Amino acid sequence: MVSEMTLHFGYGSNLWFEQMNKRCPENIRKGKGILKNYKWIIAERPGRGAANIIESQGDFVEGYVFILNQKDEASLDKDEAVGKPGRYIKNYLEIEMDGITESNVMTYVDTNNVHDATEETRLQVNKKPYWCKVECECTYGSRINKGIKDSGLSEEYVQKYIRKFIDD
Repeated sequence: MVSEMTLHFGYGSNLWFEQMNKRCPENIRKGKGILKNYKWIIAERPGRGAANIIESQGDFVEGYVFILNQKDEASLDKDEAVGKPGRYIKNYLEIEMDGITESNVMTYVDTNNVHDATEETRLQVNKKPYWCKVECECTYGSRINKGIKDSGLSEEYVQKYIRKFIDD
């Protein structure tokens, strides 16, 4: 019996390979991808801000595509609080990888919280440490910065979209 596999497009803290290895121990790294006509933000969300993508004609999101088995996908759904009110839902989108379009790539989108984070929330994601899945006390911003490095996001993209919310 062949296990069903899912392509997952990570764009926030899931860019950090160490975190993905903890959350999804059997993941396979496929490579960098681009989602067109979306924009990366830190969304204002009750409790704390979180990375999100919103539709935006002419913009794009750089991320990383992982291959997940059913067990790892279920684990990631739990970590991302899929199905809980005001949290992510799964969306299946087209991602471009090396000039080739991959269809039906799963990503998490928060359709309830689509506004840029306030200055207070930006400070929180950059300055307030907490224990994460990797068992380190780090900030959300530092996790995203580790993911930027691991995933090889372009400096132009990082400066245009991410640095508005996440400190170096």
